[in-house]
Amino acid sequence: MKQVKGMKKYSALFLLVVLLNSTSKAQPINQSATATESLSRTAVTALQSLGWAVTAIFYPGAEIANPAAPAPLPLAAAKAEAAPVKGAAQAVVNAGATAYTQTLASGPQTLIPGRGFRNPVSKSLKGQTTGDQKIDGLIVSAASYHGIEPLLLYSVMCQESAFNGQAVSPKGASGLMQLMPATAARFGVTNIFDPQQNIYAGARYLRFLLDMFDGDVNLALAGYNAGENAVKRYGNAVPPYPETINYVRKIRRRYLDLSSMSD
Repeated sequence: MKQVKGMKKYSALFLLVVLLNSTSKAQPINQSATATESLSRTAVTALQSLGWAVTAIFYPGAEIANPAAPAPLPLAAAKAEAAPVKGAAQAVVNAGATAYTQTLASGPQTLIPGRGFRNPVSKSLKGQTTGDQKIDGLIVSAASYHGIEPLLLYSVMCQESAFNGQAVSPKGASGLMQLMPATAARFGVTNIFDPQQNIYAGARYLRFLLDMFDGDVNLALAGYNAGENAVKRYGNAVPPYPETINYVRKIRRRYLDLSSMSD
């Protein structure tokens, strides 16, 4: 009799679990769902997991199918004109970009005669590396998302920080892409030393400059170093500052040299 009463006591919970399970099956996750919807579904999944655990304890013989895991989040980084997302939604954005970067870095490898095995990241960078596989992956994913050549972003980072994520210039520029505090805030960066935020914001700014100067790489690089207003002030030309002239020359030469390398 006690066992029967126990069964009745948890019958409502069992029905709730079954209902949640069937609802999840009836409404598969759409990969284009917004960050907010993804968070809601995460909450439902957590509740389902709790239900399955309780069911396993009180209904050992019951069979409740575990719905298929949702597909990996697509790369979710803010577009150039989009407002930055914060809080819980930012966590989803970060998770999506991180998962995408890890997928790139661990993707299928290709045997290159005389060069060993190369994954998609190594191939995109033509064998170049920052010395950190995670940073390499972030360069490729951020550049690809913003429509920039990965080797250009790599060349800018090399000149800016020599791949030192903790670098701080005398003028206050910080991180791998040497973002000024105002530029970091402008593009929604909350932690300037976070490699992912720093690289994505740097790529986003470079894309902004390329669009502003009609794809002229020299002017975009000059704008990255001296600011877009300085480039405009001199009639859309590289400002006559020795530092900026040298900056553009070095990055342009490195970028062209690496781009000319065979795959």
